[in-house]
Amino acid sequence: GSRVGCAFDELPTPFVDWCRSFVVAADKNNDNDENKNNTNRHHLLILFVSTTGDGEHCDSIRDTWKQLLSKSLPSDLFAGGGQRLSFVLFALGDRAYGPQFCAAGRKLAVRLLQLGMSTACEVGYGDDQTPNGGVFYDLDVWLQTQLLPLLCLKQ
Repeated sequence: GSRVGCAFDELPTPFVDWCRSFVVAADKNNDNDENKNNTNRHHLLILFVSTTGDGEHCDSIRDTWKQLLSKSLPSDLFAGGGQRLSFVLFALGDRAYGPQFCAAGRKLAVRLLQLGMSTACEVGYGDDQTPNGGVFYDLDVWLQTQLLPLLCLKQ
């Protein structure tokens, strides 16, 4: 499997730009006086995670992954302070690797849940072997059925 592991770099540029502009727009919408004093804000983390051939995290997240595995982290790390933190995750992989398919994304989702974060929608799985487009076909389906409806509700 590839050791490059740059899942976000594999996504179409217009989609990446849209994600960045949505995050900036959402942050500006929350930047008024009423929201500044609101400790009950909801933060959404959007993650795209690729898996190397051995079911490992790619090099770009390896150090972060090791930190997240620390036994000294409290189980409510992401659950306190009056702020709700949830995540959406799209994992990229290849079913040809069997049980290692999207293993890095699956492991990250489980660990974030263990640390008190919640999922905002179903985890998406992109498979290189999907007919008619591979991971991009799977991404389109996940965007239409999971992420976009969620973001429309949050606006």
